[in-house]
Amino acid sequence: MGQESVDGLLREGIGAVKSGQRERARDLLMRVIERDERNVSAWLWLSGVVDGLEDREICLENVLTLDPDNAHARNGLAWVRQQIAQSVAPESPVVARTRTPISPAAAMLRAGGLDRQTSPEQESPITAHDEEAASSIAAMLHEEMESHHLPPAPEPEPPIITQSEFDDEYLCPYCATPTEPDDRKCKACGGSLWTKFRYQEKRSKWLWLAMALQLPNLLGSMAGFGLMLMYVAIQVGVADPFDLLHVYLGLPGQVPPGVAAAALKLLPRLYFFSAILPVLVSVAVFSGLYLRWRPVYYVYWISAVLGFVVSVLALFMQRGFGMIAGGVGAFFAFLMLLLVFRLEDDFKFEKRRILLRLDRGLGNVADFLAQGDLYAKQNKWSLAAIHLRQAAGFAPGRPGPRIALAVAYIRLKRYDLAARELDEVDRISPGAPRVEELRGLVHSLRSVTKVRRTSEKCVAPENV
Repeated sequence: MGQESVDGLLREGIGAVKSGQRERARDLLMRVIERDERNVSAWLWLSGVVDGLEDREICLENVLTLDPDNAHARNGLAWVRQQIAQSVAPESPVVARTRTPISPAAAMLRAGGLDRQTSPEQESPITAHDEEAASSIAAMLHEEMESHHLPPAPEPEPPIITQSEFDDEYLCPYCATPTEPDDRKCKACGGSLWTKFRYQEKRSKWLWLAMALQLPNLLGSMAGFGLMLMYVAIQVGVADPFDLLHVYLGLPGQVPPGVAAAALKLLPRLYFFSAILPVLVSVAVFSGLYLRWRPVYYVYWISAVLGFVVSVLALFMQRGFGMIAGGVGAFFAFLMLLLVFRLEDDFKFEKRRILLRLDRGLGNVADFLAQGDLYAKQNKWSLAAIHLRQAAGFAPGRPGPRIALAVAYIRLKRYDLAARELDEVDRISPGAPRVEELRGLVHSLRSVTKVRRTSEKCVAPENV
């Protein structure tokens, strides 16, 4: 693993420490130490996220072993040992401590808390001082980062925001009503629970090969048509050959009537459309391959089969050298046929159940906001809600994602969750637009819901 990767892990670990993600920070910093056990910064930052004062002491001792003049580690170690001394009962014997040598089997594993043999009674006083210790060391870590001029930490990845009522992936993606895995439609809202997905999400190497083989046909047909149009333009004295397109398509243009008549006499419209047809077909086939249109695959398949049959028949009709050329042609036609069969998965669709889960490949607040907006436009409010909820987790200080999430909750008739998000927006951004409007809407909808429930209770005995 190169130094660049170690530095990247260190930056991610520092970002996780600063955002309060202790477990993730501990994992990242331990990975740095596994690759570079003499990394002073990793040991110092790790001392702020390990569990227990003894583990912090080990980390800081290791920093001083590597950098005896590190004032931050010396001050932190003195503070940690003071806290340990206060946490030990007076009657307990004081055990002399020696500096832990740096090795993956000893210091690094002990820093991770993997070889401690302390009893619950011994750990309870350490836990009592855990938050205070973390606060003290956090201040030193900030100074250490400034003194070492580390690159800025990337935006930390927040933990997945979970909420038990939306964790069931078989909830309706539209209204969050519980459904069975085999249900075709939601019984509550009538939304379809199945949709078509591509059998192969990414384009295969065979499809790229087919497009590469089609490209010469496309460029050749376009070049031939362009040269023909240029020849006519030179003969009739038109500066821009593309001005003749208006003539052949019957559209108004800048070409004088006499010049247009001369061009049509030199190249009649029938020949013009005969020449442009291969260009249009080549463009359609190339575009269809890229966009993976199913009809284009059928055309491609029929063309390959016919090409192979014709080449085989031509092979048997040849003699001498022509037979060798026919054999080469039949061989390439056979390869094209094999290629077409390999392309089948690129154009195949299958029906899958729409599951209530986050889409893959999304990595920042903009991605989750865009996907949430897309699902909202499709009225898939449950899917919109879980993506907007994740966007809010990526940007806890921004009101926009939470307002959008509140709207999704309102559409799902989860007015309690909507009110909670609006309260959070008030906390982080007082006076944010639309909050009062949405809060009034939540209040009115709650009132309507209560009236309906009361009416149902009143008429229930009659129905019985």
